[in-house]
Amino acid sequence: MDPRPRPRPPVSLRLVGIVVIALLAWVILGSAISAARAVVAIAGYVVVAVLAYSLGKWVGRRGPPR
Repeated sequence: MDPRPRPRPPVSLRLVGIVVIALLAWVILGSAISAARAVVAIAGYVVVAVLAYSLGKWVGRRGPPR
């Protein structure tokens, strides 16, 4: 093994790398959170629609005779 330490990039280059990684994480996580919110919203609409349909059928069966 070589006893000499590995050469490290300058501090400015490391800071740029950290900023780029942080921006990529923000974009990826933001997109994932937006997609999850859309899925939850659509699932909520479906649940409300099924409940409204079921309630409407129940009320229709128990309404006054035609």
